[in-house]
Amino acid sequence: MLPDDFHWHLDDRYGHHWLRRNRHEVALINRVSEGRWLMTVNRQRSDAKGHGYAATLAHAKRMVERWAAVNAERLRLEVLDDRLGAPPAIEPTLSREDLRAGRKAQH
Repeated sequence: MLPDDFHWHLDDRYGHHWLRRNRHEVALINRVSEGRWLMTVNRQRSDAKGHGYAATLAHAKRMVERWAAVNAERLRLEVLDDRLGAPPAIEPTLSREDLRAGRKAQH
């Protein structure tokens, strides 16, 4: 079901499962609690707010793959091919501890 130019990448450091087209991240799955997985889609957009929850990682991946298949043409237009010289749209990922430290520093 997953289009050929999309692939999964596991970030072992944080346990994040990224769906990528070339080097560009378009979706993220990460565990938020025991038995609950958060799916965030449209990661290539700065204004993206699409997300949902699943009970298992396998179910979350199936749902994200279905979303990618339906939106593949739009995603291809929004994420240029790396061979065209477009810069990668990979944002640094912060841990929960880093985010908490940043919030404490602001107060």
